[in-house]
Amino acid sequence: MSDTSSPRRDWISLTLVGIIVALIMGSLVVTLVNRRLEEMEERVTHEPPAKYQAPDLSAYEATGVSVDDMSITQSVYVPIYSHLYYDAGRPFLIESTLSIRNTDRTRPLYVSSVRYYDTNGALVTTHVDRLIRLAPLGTLDFLVQRRDTQGGSGANFIVEWAAIEEIEEPMIEAIMVGTAGNHGFSFSRSGKPLTSVSR
Repeated sequence: MSDTSSPRRDWISLTLVGIIVALIMGSLVVTLVNRRLEEMEERVTHEPPAKYQAPDLSAYEATGVSVDDMSITQSVYVPIYSHLYYDAGRPFLIESTLSIRNTDRTRPLYVSSVRYYDTNGALVTTHVDRLIRLAPLGTLDFLVQRRDTQGGSGANFIVEWAAIEEIEEPMIEAIMVGTAGNHGFSFSRSGKPLTSVSR
């Protein structure tokens, strides 16, 4: 009598091995497909921010109002560092951004002047010289590029803002960024109110 159980067991074992290999391969294929789909979705949905462009002030025109209509006015001093000193006095160049944020959710903020001064207090650039309107929760940014060394280590902005009625105090700050090789750093400085006038 021939023993047929051994070939049958071998066939069953091979079948089980084949099923296991097929399941593993199927799982790997599914994983790879999901990963590829995620990468494609990320490429489709990810849009890197656009390069900085100075704000077009005509888009912020304050129509129908003037400074005389404002019940609140304030000047804010914002320190800016176009460079810092290190290694026995060597200058380290920095890129700086002035950020003016209207933190009020319902009322506009008006800005009448944004001026950039150097270390000696001399006017370098006037960014805003007329009344403009910043919508609720809106933000204005002004960039001092790394290669712009006119301001020096003691540079500053003077920002003058106003409001027709009581509003949330705006957030006015400067963010400084520096890079060297593969290393980078950043820090910020908040503006210091100089005067506040309620009419």
